[in-house]
Amino acid sequence: MRPDNANTLEAQLVAQLTGVKQEIVRLEAQRDTLEALLFRARRELNRLDVTRKNSLNRVLIENSILEALRRSRKALPTKVLFYTARSFNPQLRNTTFRSYLHRLKTKGLIFSSIGHGFWTAMEPEPASSKTASAPSAAASAPHSLDPA
Repeated sequence: MRPDNANTLEAQLVAQLTGVKQEIVRLEAQRDTLEALLFRARRELNRLDVTRKNSLNRVLIENSILEALRRSRKALPTKVLFYTARSFNPQLRNTTFRSYLHRLKTKGLIFSSIGHGFWTAMEPEPASSKTASAPSAAASAPHSLDPA
């Protein structure tokens, strides 16, 4: 083999090896993402009553939208939420995603803010304010021992 051919062969092999290493890194990152999704899905399944076939995807995606909005503390565009949701379901269609947004808006969990296409999560009421604002049973019940 001539030195010229040997250098060309070596360069080709090094290029192929580099490509394979990059593919391995990409696949390992994909594996890590899938393992994290599986962990979150299992955790969510323990708390949810999923009865229909598509309910699991819907619940996971709706929760991912709510988590993203609560973490951001500012309004997020629909596009960012869509890509967040696609991390749970890469085949998610835009129209299906928009139906999930509509469902969350109807439930009062999110609202459109700033302008068209930006979303914010509703702040959940603290548990203490719910109990403090509700009248106690003793206060609202008629007192039978009061002299009339």
